[in-house]
Amino acid sequence: MMIIFLWFLCAATLIHGNMNAVCNEKDALVLSIFKQSIQDPYNSLSSWSLEQDCCNWRGVQCNNITGRVTMLQLRCRGYDYLNARCLFGAINFSLLLELEFLSFLDLSRNGFEVIDFESTLASFKNQSSREGKFSNLLYLDLSYNYYLQMDNLRWVSHLSSLKYLNLSGVHLNNETLWLQQISSASFVELRLSNCSLNGINPSHGYVNFTSLVLLDISQNYFNHEMPKWLFNISSRISHLDLSYNDLWGQLPASMLNFQHLNYLSLRENKLNGSIPKWIGQFQHLRYLDLSENLLSGPIPATIGNLSSLIYLVVNENPLNGSLPNDLGQLSKLEVLGIFNDYMSGNLTEKCLANLSNLKLLMISSFGFSINFGTHWKPPFQLEQIAMRHCKMGPEFPSWLYSQRSLSYLDISSTGLSFNAEGEFWSFVTKIDVLYLSNNSIRGDISTTLITSSIIELQSNNFSGGLPRLSPNTLSFNIANNSFSGPIHTLLCLNITQKHDLQILDMSHNLLSGEIPDCWVHFPSLTLLHMGSNNLSGKVPDSMGLLVNLRVLRLGNNSLSGNVPYSLKYCKFLWYLDLQFNEFTGIIPSWISHWSLQLFLLRSNKFSGNIPSHICQSSNLIVLDLANNRLSGPIPQCLYNITLMAINTQINLYWLANPYYGDYTTDLPLFVKGNENDYKHAIRIVRIVDFSSNDLSGSIPSELFSLIALQSLNLSHNHLTGNVSSDIGHMRFLESLDLSSNLLSGEIPQGMSSLSFLNHLNLSYNNFNGRIPLGTQLQSFEASSYTGNPRLCGPPLPNYCPQEDEPNGSTKSMEVKDGDEFKTSFQLGMGVGFASGFWVVCGTIFFIRRWRHAFFKTLDDLYVLIVMKSNRFF
Repeated sequence: MMIIFLWFLCAATLIHGNMNAVCNEKDALVLSIFKQSIQDPYNSLSSWSLEQDCCNWRGVQCNNITGRVTMLQLRCRGYDYLNARCLFGAINFSLLLELEFLSFLDLSRNGFEVIDFESTLASFKNQSSREGKFSNLLYLDLSYNYYLQMDNLRWVSHLSSLKYLNLSGVHLNNETLWLQQISSASFVELRLSNCSLNGINPSHGYVNFTSLVLLDISQNYFNHEMPKWLFNISSRISHLDLSYNDLWGQLPASMLNFQHLNYLSLRENKLNGSIPKWIGQFQHLRYLDLSENLLSGPIPATIGNLSSLIYLVVNENPLNGSLPNDLGQLSKLEVLGIFNDYMSGNLTEKCLANLSNLKLLMISSFGFSINFGTHWKPPFQLEQIAMRHCKMGPEFPSWLYSQRSLSYLDISSTGLSFNAEGEFWSFVTKIDVLYLSNNSIRGDISTTLITSSIIELQSNNFSGGLPRLSPNTLSFNIANNSFSGPIHTLLCLNITQKHDLQILDMSHNLLSGEIPDCWVHFPSLTLLHMGSNNLSGKVPDSMGLLVNLRVLRLGNNSLSGNVPYSLKYCKFLWYLDLQFNEFTGIIPSWISHWSLQLFLLRSNKFSGNIPSHICQSSNLIVLDLANNRLSGPIPQCLYNITLMAINTQINLYWLANPYYGDYTTDLPLFVKGNENDYKHAIRIVRIVDFSSNDLSGSIPSELFSLIALQSLNLSHNHLTGNVSSDIGHMRFLESLDLSSNLLSGEIPQGMSSLSFLNHLNLSYNNFNGRIPLGTQLQSFEASSYTGNPRLCGPPLPNYCPQEDEPNGSTKSMEVKDGDEFKTSFQLGMGVGFASGFWVVCGTIFFIRRWRHAFFKTLDDLYVLIVMKSNRFF
């Protein structure tokens, strides 16, 4: 890599040393034809005119003596195609190879979709005598053209001088022999990250990569055993990236063949066993990432021998034991990451005493205790600290005050319990990203100015009024505290300019008063959660100015009035929670304009019909309108709610900022008669709840087309008619409540096939007939069917009458069986009357003991016959 860099540095010096070089006419014509063959919608190649010297064209560099094109650098700057002015279309590779002296070609990060290699291969075959003209290309970068598909890599072997190849992000899933196709090349650097490669072929014996210095085949998810051949390919390897590949097995000792290794990433694989002691023999290793594997055991003390190490991360492994004091020998270490739930012990000053270059410290474990002396002065100045879940409290660690370069501090869930006063706030408000959640910190911060970009104080014991926010604050989370008073002081007091705030969570506090009417200052707000407070009054119309809002949660307050019409302009809103308030009026028909996924209006005073427009919200996964005053029929168009009709996980994008990309809010839903938090199952949950309203009419069969539904509650309405047999299609249904309606007819047989059903309530209806047989419906308590007097069969105690005979007889089983017994008995008596009357009946008549025994036998026989006959009906 260094050789190539020096070569290009020298070349660039020569090229720029004479800016008057005249471009070769043939090369200019080739480039002009190439420009015509691609799509340039943003005119980024406007300088490519034959009226100008091609050596002065954008991205073109020439040899200062010959004027031949040697470098074509058309890399798209940035990741946004629209703003980066990228190129599109097809790449005519054989045309570019007409540039005989081209040694450097970079077309990366554009929007190319096709590359013509077939004509290139034909050129190789048909012009073998002129093959030398293809041998000058040293550097080829086509990476991150995400729509580019390559069917094969046969062309690589013909570029005999190629030293640097980067195809990362290019689809190579159709090339099953990729390893064999490139094995004969003399690469120095090879990057094939995120190419959808079809296996790493663990049995492959020999690969000729003796010149290879850098190999990156990360993000291909091979799901193979770690290949043994990989560690015999080249003793010159200094950079090896095998991350995100699902490779399994133990770390092989053959890795020691890479004695020049300075970069090793094995992140997110399935490697098991222990971290071997020989890991300490890599004297040149500067970067080591073993995170997100299955490595167990302690961290070996020999890791302290890696004297050149700058970056060490072993997060998310089932490692155990304590941190070795030998870590303190890594004097060049800048990044240390050990996020682990199984390690324990004390983190002492000795472990960090010599880490004078440390910039980022990430240590998290429920078993770690931070034991630093009160007067300890660390040898380092950290920029980022993450010590979540470590035992650090109860007082705020005094050594942190010495860290004057901090931009990120996460000491959530560390057992802190102190009164936050002046010195503390003057220190932490200078930190750009601050996480103090899930502690017991107390204090009044009403006079504090929050200047951090991101600050999370949720689940502490803060009280008093709300603080003031800097216009630069992006995320402010104070949920689950005891803040009181109005919201006006936070949002409206002395605010004259627009704020950058994107997340505001003030839920579960004691805030009171009305929602202020100054939302014009917060156009970037994406998530607003003010639920579970004591807010009252109406929702102001200015909330409609929050056009970027994704999540609006106002539930569990005392808000009243209609839902403001202005909210229709929040077209990106996908989570609307207004439940447990005093809202009135009809459900607005314009909700179909939203990308709604979670719609919670439970326990308000909404009236009128359920609007049919709600069916146009095809992305809904939770629709809770329970406990209102809604009337009329259930809309038949509900089958149009697509995400309830298909069983698939959904993607929920909260925000783009990487700091709070994992931000989640609670999702309280009433399922199976209880309130539960479904925030961890939000991607798969599907719920419809229309219970406790005044709905009437029949249950539309179209409702049962929502086959992905997990919970359906229509209880406590006035629904009539039969339940369609189509309910058997809802095979993922876990909870069904149709109780307290006027439903009639038989329970459909298809309901017995709902194998996931674990909560059922059909009580207090007019169902009749036998409960369908099947292990599912008989497993519920009798209370699930009570209040249906014409229902029978298990688990109810009343047995069902037998089915009618063909002649229409309606006699009960007991009468019928009794008549059969009497008829048989009378016939037997008639046949033996003459001969047996005096012998048997006479004896029975005159001897009392025999008479009692005889009639007892008859009673037992009768019971036996009845029981036998019951088994056949």
